[in-house]
Amino acid sequence: ISPKVEGRFRWKGTATLVFEPKVSLPYGTRFKVTVKKGVKSWSEQQMAQDYSFSFVTPTVALDHTLPMENSDMQGVDEPIYLHFNQPVKPEDIRSSIKLRQGGDSLGVNVRAYTEEDRKAESKAADVQDAYELPRPNGLVAGAVENAVVVTPEKPLKAGELTEVLILAGIKGLGGPEGSASERSYGFTTRKPFAL
Repeated sequence: ISPKVEGRFRWKGTATLVFEPKVSLPYGTRFKVTVKKGVKSWSEQQMAQDYSFSFVTPTVALDHTLPMENSDMQGVDEPIYLHFNQPVKPEDIRSSIKLRQGGDSLGVNVRAYTEEDRKAESKAADVQDAYELPRPNGLVAGAVENAVVVTPEKPLKAGELTEVLILAGIKGLGGPEGSASERSYGFTTRKPFAL
């Protein structure tokens, strides 16, 4: 296995060889596996030629957000919370996060998520009726290092469809492989208050 991984091989049945890594494989890393010619199975069958394949461990993917997709409760000057499946560095992903409203691209600021943000996001989730958001013990779930806070450089327009776009190629802290595809989701800002 390349890059080298510590672990052990074991047979599962007579024809399946399983590799168990000593520690979890890093995110966003491409591995090449080569089974050399001459390897024998449990039943003494022998490989006639080398066999190689490769795989990539999970790359950065969006796990959950606030506002949630299709929400119509986001305030015009409230932050957008993005939670990923692995640790990310805000300054490394800032240029990969785009915000659009009414056909206009908007500038954004991206910063690290904190425990104070978790409390603020949990309160905002109550206001937005975001019941599907994972909130054990009333607080939004997820590792702090897996999330960022996105704020538009200027307030959004009220009652407008807004799109968050995360470009392909975004990388986490685990490895060099970027995400293979872009991801987008939309929400609508709250309408102006009226009687």
